[in-house]
Amino acid sequence: MTYSARNNLIYYEAYKDFLERLLDDRTLQGWRFTANYRPLPVLYLGVRADYRFRTGDPVPSKNLHATATLTRVPRIEGILRADFTWMKSAYLDGLIYGGGYERDLLSGRLAVGIDYHYVDYLYRSSETDLARHVGEVSLSWNLVKKLFLATHYEMTLDDGTDFHRIHLTLTQRF
Repeated sequence: MTYSARNNLIYYEAYKDFLERLLDDRTLQGWRFTANYRPLPVLYLGVRADYRFRTGDPVPSKNLHATATLTRVPRIEGILRADFTWMKSAYLDGLIYGGGYERDLLSGRLAVGIDYHYVDYLYRSSETDLARHVGEVSLSWNLVKKLFLATHYEMTLDDGTDFHRIHLTLTQRF
């Protein structure tokens, strides 16, 4: 369990869309509880609950995130993951359902992944629903011993509007 009382911190996080950044901005102080459990050698379960608030907020923000991961899945030789997020704040109620598949290739030098999430937001101020389909494809290369190059493509399908993002990351580990 952790407690945070950060004030006016600004982070640049390219992987988050506008709504995720907006939600994080509202969560500058509060409590977080995280639990992970491994009931089987190939099954990981995790849950995270957040309770965040600011002075003057009409309603505190609450989030619940649960995930289940299967490793070494027979026949597909990869990792399967399913996750669920529930969120509630003064301006937004939301649900996110999704999952993904990841696999190592070339003796661990290349990893590929594919993810899908269905996002269902309800804006409280206007009672407007926003449904999104988010698909992601990622590739990660181990170029040399501790140098990694990753690319990530994300496509978001919104009611009549499509968003496309490509991220490149170069990581040197020491």
